[in-house]
Amino acid sequence: MPYIWVMPYQMQPVGGEAVVTRTVRRIPPGAIDPTVKNLQWGDLIRGLLEAQDRGSQYPFLTDGDGNITEGAGYNIIFVKDGALYTAKKGVLEGITRKSVFDVAEKAKIPIHLDDVPASLAYVADEIFMCTTAGGIMPITKLDGESKGEVGPITKLIWDGYWAMHYDPRYTAKISYE
Repeated sequence: MPYIWVMPYQMQPVGGEAVVTRTVRRIPPGAIDPTVKNLQWGDLIRGLLEAQDRGSQYPFLTDGDGNITEGAGYNIIFVKDGALYTAKKGVLEGITRKSVFDVAEKAKIPIHLDDVPASLAYVADEIFMCTTAGGIMPITKLDGESKGEVGPITKLIWDGYWAMHYDPRYTAKISYE
């Protein structure tokens, strides 16, 4: 399978645009376990269509209780008052999210894994998404409103994440001979 960028690399320095979905919610964990990769993307595809209908690129899906879960193939992380906030349940516990935690822990940035009310999205200082198919993807516009420029914590996480790709503690050389 060819590699694709969920957010084009050249867009990452300026950020993308997301919406908190209104017409679709994330399928409940009791129906399909989101902690394992699966081919159930019905809700995620509907989220992508809603985002597109609303002039955006990236949907943020909520659970039945109004908490942010994840997007179409990516975890969502909010920065507020110098700390990271991301959903504890209803999400894929991805390797890239774990890499974000590693960078944050090294930088002594607090991490909160919990229910994340959708209201936090609108008052967050910074927002970014993360996935192996794109790395750290800043969001600078939410529901049509500017969130400013890519923030310093997002930049720190972005730099740390990409630096890991060249760190032998996180990589292994593969010989194709």
